[in-house]
Amino acid sequence: MIENANEMTYNGNLVFHYTSYESAQKIIESNTLKFGRFQNMNDIDEVRRDYICYNPQIMSELLSEYQSISLVDDSSGQRGFAIDCMWGYYAQKGEGVCLVFNKSKLVNTYGEYINRPVDQSKLKIEYRDFEYGNNHGLERKTESDFIQAHLHDIFYTKNVCWKHEREMRLLTKSSKECYLGLNDALIGVILCYPQKENLSDIDYYPELKELCDNRKIKFYRYTTALGNKELHCGDKLKWPIAHVDYELDLGNDEVLSYGDIKPILCSATKEITENPGLHFNERYLHHFFSREIQNVCPVVFNGSTNLHPEWATCRKGEYGEAKYSQKNGKYIPDDNGYPGFIDFAIGNLKNPSIAIEFKMSECLNTKGVAFDYLKLLDNKNNFNIAISYTVVYGLSKRSRAVTSERLNKVFGSVIESLSASRRFANLREYHFIVVAISGKGEYSIYEKNNWNNEFQSIKRNAFCSSD
Repeated sequence: MIENANEMTYNGNLVFHYTSYESAQKIIESNTLKFGRFQNMNDIDEVRRDYICYNPQIMSELLSEYQSISLVDDSSGQRGFAIDCMWGYYAQKGEGVCLVFNKSKLVNTYGEYINRPVDQSKLKIEYRDFEYGNNHGLERKTESDFIQAHLHDIFYTKNVCWKHEREMRLLTKSSKECYLGLNDALIGVILCYPQKENLSDIDYYPELKELCDNRKIKFYRYTTALGNKELHCGDKLKWPIAHVDYELDLGNDEVLSYGDIKPILCSATKEITENPGLHFNERYLHHFFSREIQNVCPVVFNGSTNLHPEWATCRKGEYGEAKYSQKNGKYIPDDNGYPGFIDFAIGNLKNPSIAIEFKMSECLNTKGVAFDYLKLLDNKNNFNIAISYTVVYGLSKRSRAVTSERLNKVFGSVIESLSASRRFANLREYHFIVVAISGKGEYSIYEKNNWNNEFQSIKRNAFCSSD
């Protein structure tokens, strides 16, 4: 962990919801968030998207069944609770409430609610500087089929003028009122009240404070004046902290997601599968990725770089606790062992948000792949997103074939080892990709996007699609 960091230090795992005091009270008491009707959105373009060749009445009726919960994603350069216009728009001009959620726990609860795994990167709104095109209406589909085919365009895009909202959206479909149970995802309540000197001067403060204390929900005060923004819990300053948040905020106002990484992996996959006779090693992958990622995350030498090759899982006196050793030919978590190294970490050096491991060999190196998975799945490494990209090429008759069963077995053994040490991070966002190329140039791609799913064989165009 970052020295002097606290629960509100940026870590990529917080999301926020601005609302009125009355709504916040209902949310806390019921421990649920209510889904809102799509036609009640405040984006005038979003609530009325007409499509030629489709019956507007039927489209309106079908879209009216969709409901959503809007959240504000966090960023190192623009904290989700410190967007002043959001206090004005949605929290009664600063006299309402900003709720704080653990993102991983909330998304996990949402996945259970809709009964399928959720890719966090696909919940973020895409902001476009052009209007949504009506040319989609030329497709010969029923209204219902059209909506299903264009869910992202309809529900996860907005005009670029709304970009400051940094929206993350949870979507469901029902004709009835829907509520998402929060379990223990709600972790904080923030008040602003710019016109009040003390929180005790707010009429509803004692009641709301007692409500939060009874549920062990932390209480904060956000203040802003002439650009000076601070967050306190009681008399303790939580944000910004010198040499913690200041370093995080240098020169980077965007947080990368898997959506930023995947195009690079798709490009590598295309190059590798179209040139199967060329046998390289893992270093080629490292250099390829390093070149491409710098388009969105450049290496700079002014102390604010967010790209860290060969990131150590533990550095004595600075950060980290994750150590490992070998036993009976396998790597295991071991507090008395030695640090491991991640090929690339992205984010703050002491607390990166993304970890990426590469592997490239002539056969499936189960020991090496297992060690990669071990580091990515270890809860002592504080990543939010963990990615593994493995290439196995030139498989000969002597080599055992790469199969979903073998990959699932390797993965299962790692989870078993970490679970025994109580170090398994089951709420992290995961993406595991394996590209296997035979001696004849034929290839297979296996993908796994959740720890509790199995590896699935997929087509290259399916892996590299934008859906």
